[in-house]
Amino acid sequence: METQIPHFVGTGQQWWDKKSNQGPIVFRITAKNSVFRNFRIFNAPNGHMAMTGCNNVVVEKATMNSVSKSKNFAMNTDAWGCAWSDNLIFRDSVIHNGDDCAAINGGVSNITVSNVQCNGGHGFSVNMNLYKK
Repeated sequence: METQIPHFVGTGQQWWDKKSNQGPIVFRITAKNSVFRNFRIFNAPNGHMAMTGCNNVVVEKATMNSVSKSKNFAMNTDAWGCAWSDNLIFRDSVIHNGDDCAAINGGVSNITVSNVQCNGGHGFSVNMNLYKK
């Protein structure tokens, strides 16, 4: 199944100016055999996108841009996070954020990240805890 999503615009600046890291994640996915492409997320209050309980899912040609326009840092703006999922592909995307470009958490297997431009954040984080599903 292919899903077309144009764009999301969050209220990130309001959260960052309050120095709050309790804002919502903009886009949460639990899917199987799906492709999410050509979408944009701007000003995420917290994480841009979180995938949990997914299998055989592709995220591609996404733009995620959350950069503070004040002196307050765009904190906890992870671009792409995943947990408890298998067979994921994240590719051909551009990220401007203030945290992880990709946060790979526990309970995941067979993940491919390719051709992702990461700007402003601190790169890719992999949680090495081994959890059984």
